[in-house]
Amino acid sequence: ASAVSRMFLGNAPKFHFGELQFGPVSHLGFYLLLGLGAGVLSLLFIKASEFSSEQFKILYKHIPKSVGMAAVGLLMGTAIYFFPHVEGVGYTTLNTILAHGATPSWVAILFVLKFVLVILILGSGGFGGIFAPSIFLGGCFGFLFATAMTAFTNVPLDQTTFTLVGMGAMLAGINSVPITAILILFEMTGDYNFILPLMLGVVGSHAVSHLLLSGSIYQRKLHRSGYDKTPDIESSVLRSTHVRQVARRDIFSVPESTPVAELVRQFLQEKHDAIYTLDEKGHIVGVITASALRHLISDFHTLRDVIIAQDIADPQVALISADATLEEAMRIFARRRVEELPVVEDGAPQKIFGTLHYQDLMSGINEGMVKHSIRSSMASDFKSLQKDEILEAMPGFSIAEVMLPEKFIDKKIGDLHLRNRYKIDVLMIERRSAAFDDDAPQRLFPDKNFVFQRGDKLIIYGRTLDVVNFKNIFDH
Repeated sequence: ASAVSRMFLGNAPKFHFGELQFGPVSHLGFYLLLGLGAGVLSLLFIKASEFSSEQFKILYKHIPKSVGMAAVGLLMGTAIYFFPHVEGVGYTTLNTILAHGATPSWVAILFVLKFVLVILILGSGGFGGIFAPSIFLGGCFGFLFATAMTAFTNVPLDQTTFTLVGMGAMLAGINSVPITAILILFEMTGDYNFILPLMLGVVGSHAVSHLLLSGSIYQRKLHRSGYDKTPDIESSVLRSTHVRQVARRDIFSVPESTPVAELVRQFLQEKHDAIYTLDEKGHIVGVITASALRHLISDFHTLRDVIIAQDIADPQVALISADATLEEAMRIFARRRVEELPVVEDGAPQKIFGTLHYQDLMSGINEGMVKHSIRSSMASDFKSLQKDEILEAMPGFSIAEVMLPEKFIDKKIGDLHLRNRYKIDVLMIERRSAAFDDDAPQRLFPDKNFVFQRGDKLIIYGRTLDVVNFKNIFDH
């Protein structure tokens, strides 16, 4: 591709400038500072873009989408009329800045206009990318940074070098592509001599955006649309499944003052791996493992009237919240090497939910992976699934489509406890655009914080009898 483009377009770089002045080694700190500043601006750009998109979604529930886009287009046209250099990819404008043909006030206006207009256009539904705007914004910021630092510190900084480094820093910060940013700047300038300043600026910018944001701008957009890109299916299941979904609702507990004779009698009747001792307030204060109790039975006749449950209980009890993920539970099991964990309500250790057994955790992982596999491999079946049809996914388990029940509207999926109440899981949600009813529906994969909206269609999965029961309750 590069050979063909160079054959027809020539080898001339996009940006033209004279000899670069990097300054002494002491100036390298300014390049890093430039990168950190570009990282903060990248963070503001991403957050403002997300805010703009959400606000336009709300707006389009009240006005036609075409009206909103026309208003933004009019604003863009007005800006171009007064400041023509804000139009397009901006390479000509950047070359003007590199040739020292721009004033700081003019560059500052172009920076603000480009920053705001790109966000508004993309947020309103316009088409376009953010690579070229990132380079334009970075070039303007680099020029302004060098000008301001020279004025405030009396240290002569080369505006050309800082303009180029700013391009790479902003490109890396907004798009989370540090290596690509370095290579693109080399290709577009044809100059490899400023690699150290460029690397400092790019690394500084990328570090800020990477540390303060969870995922790149593209990953975040996919996540807000309901898609989760995870290469490791098992890790995805561990992070998305909560202890509440697989824990048992029973727990073997006794007061810590229970005589050992009564303790042994109850133990022989129960099928648990551990006994939890409770204080007067009902809080878990100790655990007696089955192995410890079996050792005690050999001296039962000697000790039966001497000790109570408190004497043999281990006070180091590992509790886990019902809202914790299976990933957290796996770490506790690996660290404590126990067979079961007492489960409590989040922030309320006195409110006992039940127990989580290691085999239940493994069963939850396996079931989650099966559902993940079904969701991935049967996408074509979802498209042809009819409203009243129940599709058998595997012997004894089925998939069906159900319109969202009225009582679920505006509720979080995690608050409904569908698995506990109805023994079904929601694999996917089909949602049509509020602005255009004729659009193809979005297919969203929910997490516990997903909020249902009127008109959603649920793709549910579970044992065939449970799926049929759910449809009978809510689909008629």
